[in-house]
Amino acid sequence: MKDRVTILGCANASGSHRVKLTLVRKSKKPRCFKNNNKTALPVHYMHQESAWVNSSLFSEWFHDCFVPEVKKNLKKLKLKKAILLMENVPAQPTQMLKHSKPKTSLAYSCPRTQPPFCS
Repeated sequence: MKDRVTILGCANASGSHRVKLTLVRKSKKPRCFKNNNKTALPVHYMHQESAWVNSSLFSEWFHDCFVPEVKKNLKKLKLKKAILLMENVPAQPTQMLKHSKPKTSLAYSCPRTQPPFCS
């Protein structure tokens, strides 16, 4: 049996704060979670037909997972703003998403470039 999954990871530059991993699979209610509450999992669980991250799934992750966790960390550290650095990918959010949270900004890497850790 084949299965496809996507995992989203996000951390601050120092690694001292890591957003809970997000697991994306095809199935809305996998049999392996039959007797488990999805909110009690050690990851955020999301589903999408291809198990890939599209713009609507990214928007859901951004608002429901990333922003609440980062806000809590900013408050704890008494900081005011956060920036999410991303690759320039097809699932990038729309202009509306970029400006939907005043304390959080999005920035993209230049097209056709690799981050230093990929070389």
